[in-house]
Parts: sequence; structure tokens; C-alpha cells
Amino acid sequence: MCLVAFAIGESHELPLLVAANRDESYRRQTLGLSAWRLDNGVDVLAGRDLLAGGTWMGVGQNGRVALLTNIRPVDHSDKPAAAAAQSRGALCSSWLGGMSWPAWLDSHSGHAFGGCNVVLGDLHQGTWHFARNQASPAHAWHPSGWYTSELTPGIYGLSNADLDTPWPKLLQLKNAMALQLQLKRHHSQADGVTQAAHDLAMRNKLVEALRDDTRLAQDPLSSVFVRWPQASYGTRSSTLMWVEQAAPRTVHMAEWRFDDNAQLLAQPKRLDMLTCAMPTSINGSPTAEKPNAL
Repeated sequence: MCLVAFAIGESHELPLLVAANRDESYRRQTLGLSAWRLDNGVDVLAGRDLLAGGTWMGVGQNGRVALLTNIRPVDHSDKPAAAAAQSRGALCSSWLGGMSWPAWLDSHSGHAFGGCNVVLGDLHQGTWHFARNQASPAHAWHPSGWYTSELTPGIYGLSNADLDTPWPKLLQLKNAMALQLQLKRHHSQADGVTQAAHDLAMRNKLVEALRDDTRLAQDPLSSVFVRWPQASYGTRSSTLMWVEQAAPRTVHMAEWRFDDNAQLLAQPKRLDMLTCAMPTSINGSPTAEKPNAL
């Protein structure tokens, strides 16, 4: 994933809202948003990298949420930092599987992965962590090679640099999300529009923002929606994730997938997951009976 704006605890009616674009080589095989099961039995909603097996964005039946962006090398290539680097998608999978935050830090050496940013949340505990494996004075250093921060309620943006780096496309997406949340706060039944219709319109506006392909100068990576046919690279999917106060245990996800001509591959896919808090062992294996997830 290369661009994401997310709001946590910013609205009472909408405690979580995420809008993200995944930019990737068109040659890399991936599975779009779907329901699948981790090795330890936890059901998740997420896309899946068919080359390495991990994911870049997803939610687990235990209420865990994970988001990941790569930190791109200066030459804009998509190669890992080292030939032996482990799959970054595994960082999300282990968190979604129920691993505790201290265990996650101790189990993953930041130096073993290509440059990346990770956002890890627990909807039932109300905790959100940010970690990156490249030096940053804005975050606390951990001996495992990660630089971390605890996230408080607010609207955040993340691309291929540090958290909230003011890149124009990142500010553009954050501002679009802030505007929609502001409109939601001011919305009332007196407007003559039902809440459901208003929320659908809000999500449609966010999808429009994710499809903006306006560039700065000739930089193909400067737009929210990337088109770079010369490199066989571009935005392959746009995804929304949200939780509503009316059903706080249910996470909703919707995904739009695109071909190498930026055309929609199929109708948007919508999946919902009922979550349930589950005690975990230190290595992330559930210690409670697995509930029905879907």
C-alpha cells in the first residue's frame, strides 16, 4: 500500500474510517479483498500477496486492524532493501493473528525487512501503534530496530515517508477525509436525507478522492491515483474500511480493483466482519474458542 488516510476516534458515530490506495507492479500476483484464515485459525478480511503470502491492510475477527506502506528508496524502485529481506506483509499477519504489542516488537527485527511503516490497532482495547524501521526523531527507538509512537484520536496520513509527512497528495486525501467527517458531524435528519444515504454519499466522495490522478509536473508518483504504464506500475486497488457506532463490533470493507489502464476490473466488493475480543498468548495464538466470524 502506498497512500492511506485514517481517522481514529474522530467521530462518535464513525470511530474508525480508512481510505487507502495500493500501488504495485501489475506483474505481481495478488488476491483482492477476501475472507481467509491465518495459520493459527484467526479469520481475516484482507487482500493477499500471492508471492509472499502476507497482506498490506486488513482486519481480524479479534478486532485487530493492520495497515502497511513501504518506504520507497530514493531511486523510486520497488526492490527490497536487501536480497534476504523478509516479507513485510508478515508484519500485518502476525498482528492480525493476535500477537501482543511487546511480542510483536520482540519477534520482528526491523533490520530484517525492507523499509516500511506499520499501523497496528485493536478495536476492542482502543489502542493504536505506529512503527517504522527507518530512523525518525519523531518516534521512540526500540532495541528491535523499530521507531514507534502511540496514536491518539485524530486524522492521520501515511505514504512512503514518515507519518503525516506533508506531501501534496497526502494532504489532499487527509483534507478530503476531514471535510467528509465535518459534514457528517453537521448532518441532521432535518436535511431530508437519511443517515444511511448520507453515509453512502460520504463514502462515494472518498472514493472520488482516491481516484484523483492529477500530477505535479511530470512525477507519476505525485498523484493520489498513480498511472505509470512505462514502468508497468500503478494503483491497483482503492479500499475503504469503517466502523459505525451503531454496530461497534462490525468492521465494513469495500474494495475497487483496477487494471493496467486504470479501468475498474469488476463491481466494488463489500465484505463485513463481526469481531469479538479474544484473549491471546504471548505468541499470538488464540487461547479462547474461535467464534463465528462471518
